[in-house]
Amino acid sequence: MVSQSPNQRSEVLPAHWLRDVTLFLGGQAVSMIGTSIVGYAVIWYIALDTQSGWRYALAYIATNLSQAFTSIPGGAWADRYNRKMLLIVSDSVTALVTIGLAVAFLRGYTDLWLILLVLATRGFASGVQSPTSSATLQQLVPVSKMMRVNSLNGTVQSLVFLASPAIAALLITRVSLGWIFMIDVVTAVIGIGFLLLVRVPPLEHTDAVTSGAGADSGAAPQRGLKSYFVSTLDAVRFVRGFPGLWRAAMIFVFLLAFAFAPTFMTPVFVVRYFGDESWMLAAAEVTWSVGTIVGGLIMAAWGGLRNRMKMIIICSFAWCAFTFGLALSPSIWPFAVFMTLFGLSYPPVQTALITSAQENVPPEKMGRVMGMFSLILSLVTPISMAIFGPLSDIIDMRIVWVAGATIGAVYLGFLALKGGPGSTLMAKTAEA
Repeated sequence: MVSQSPNQRSEVLPAHWLRDVTLFLGGQAVSMIGTSIVGYAVIWYIALDTQSGWRYALAYIATNLSQAFTSIPGGAWADRYNRKMLLIVSDSVTALVTIGLAVAFLRGYTDLWLILLVLATRGFASGVQSPTSSATLQQLVPVSKMMRVNSLNGTVQSLVFLASPAIAALLITRVSLGWIFMIDVVTAVIGIGFLLLVRVPPLEHTDAVTSGAGADSGAAPQRGLKSYFVSTLDAVRFVRGFPGLWRAAMIFVFLLAFAFAPTFMTPVFVVRYFGDESWMLAAAEVTWSVGTIVGGLIMAAWGGLRNRMKMIIICSFAWCAFTFGLALSPSIWPFAVFMTLFGLSYPPVQTALITSAQENVPPEKMGRVMGMFSLILSLVTPISMAIFGPLSDIIDMRIVWVAGATIGAVYLGFLALKGGPGSTLMAKTAEA
């Protein structure tokens, strides 16, 4: 039986919560589809134009490393300032820099450094938007509805990722990349319009968080770089008070670094081994999205295993197996099947982690905690890509992918032998 944390939020039913959640998630989905279409168009442009692992890795690093730099301050801002305004500002910054890139491409400036600069700027905005969005959703949804809303939200996101590669594949062969960029601008404006209609309740701070990082313990407010590290350590200490949640997050990070990271280079893999037709690139992404949609719907209806840690470890073993399958696929069709299975196993892990955090973390700390998670994930991915990208230009990519999956499987086997999956993600240590 899952134990109840003393820090778990009590059940509160905000007035008109369903309307606000629908508007909020709808606006985020509209904004996301434009961002996703542009994202696919850019990475496919690089993959098709260069077939270079290290250039593709550079694009990934530019986005994720910049996001890592702002995820902690972004989370701290989400705990102090107007969350709705933060989301509006981050969407506006993304739209403005995308307009700049669109104009540059339409005028014939297509240098890689320009693309990397814009991707980095968009990453800075995402570092603020990601923890703020998760923290805002926690304010809008009653505790008892959190697991199902997160599952449905994951399904909506998967539908976006199902449609966007197909749209990107259709557009990239018919429309200038500069005009494709403008799609993101339009959807960002629409998303901001939805957001303006959402009533986000003001935060009721219980730990004087508005005084700045370090205020929880009565210390003087910190500023600048010191505030950055204080906010990070505060979030780490708080989450480590939930041993199951911390352990599950570390499992996710490790698997992301080894079993999952090579598959971020799917476009380069497809172009090298199966062909450079845009429908093949779209097929790999669409089948992943189909899997995540089905997995999300199953989670929304079922709710997952009572023992969430066990569910995470089972699905993590599946990730390793499916990475093996992807690496050894002889053609695009079995590759697409394994992408579907991979997508199917992703929602249980993501939903269990996010829901456990939202159920246990007080609203006034949620921004910093999600910022910490975002920081860790944003750092792990570029570090992994910095290794796997250049490696894939030297060693057969199939061998690189098999090696990553093997390391992940050995790690999970070690955890299983060490003591099993544990009983809960939610129990808080007595001393925390």
